[in-house]
Amino acid sequence: MTTELPDLGALYLRHRAAMYRMAAVMLRGTGHEDSAEDVVQAVVTKLVGAMPAEPPQNWEAWLIQCVKNQVKDLLKLASTRREVSKEPEVTPEWGMEDDFAEQVAERVVAEDAGVKVREALGCLTAKEREVVWSVCGKEQSQTDVARRLGISPGRVSQLKKSGLNKLHQQMQQQGVHDVV
Repeated sequence: MTTELPDLGALYLRHRAAMYRMAAVMLRGTGHEDSAEDVVQAVVTKLVGAMPAEPPQNWEAWLIQCVKNQVKDLLKLASTRREVSKEPEVTPEWGMEDDFAEQVAERVVAEDAGVKVREALGCLTAKEREVVWSVCGKEQSQTDVARRLGISPGRVSQLKKSGLNKLHQQMQQQGVHDVV
């Protein structure tokens, strides 16, 4: 049985904020607070290189665990270089006990929207998907994307605009209005 791999762009867009929050919380007070974004990028880069053999049941939980492992590796490496004097305390920024039902409801809505975004990405050409992911998802400059793809920056702009328009139309047809 073949399992379909998820769209990495949609996974990143859906879970990057939670991944960043976890990295920032774990790095607080270590002297490496500015490395939170680097941790998230390292996790995503590793994911691009090697997808898990068996897709996790909950991608967000799996990605958060990857972030935790990456932070621990970073701090272990830093401590061997005597850059960090102690392990950070991991304390969540939010009160899970306060509004648990509300948080669960928000996540269900967000995951549903994420699934719809992933389905909508199928309406794009491969080049549009690459440009939209690179410019919007990875926040790369259009000039850098153009250079990498061997096309003009103007063409990158056209592909991004047409891709986002197609996504917007597809999402409206699916009844999701606030995602794209």
